[in-house]
Amino acid sequence: MVVVYLQGKDSNFLFCDLVTRFMLLFSAFCTSIIVLFCCSYWLLFRMLCHTLYSIFPWVLHFSYFLFRSALIVFP
Repeated sequence: MVVVYLQGKDSNFLFCDLVTRFMLLFSAFCTSIIVLFCCSYWLLFRMLCHTLYSIFPWVLHFSYFLFRSALIVFP
């Protein structure tokens, strides 16, 4: 397939074509990696916020009762 592609082409044109294809593939690869990292960090941030917001009232509730029981034991 490469031999068929090489026939009838100028070597300078072929080199520029290969460099252009490589640059396009490399930029697409870098873009996909950046998008994957951004999405994963965004999902991690959302999960962390959801976890903190779901745990925070529970911690607040028990810390209130711990504080009240400490006041009862140590007035």
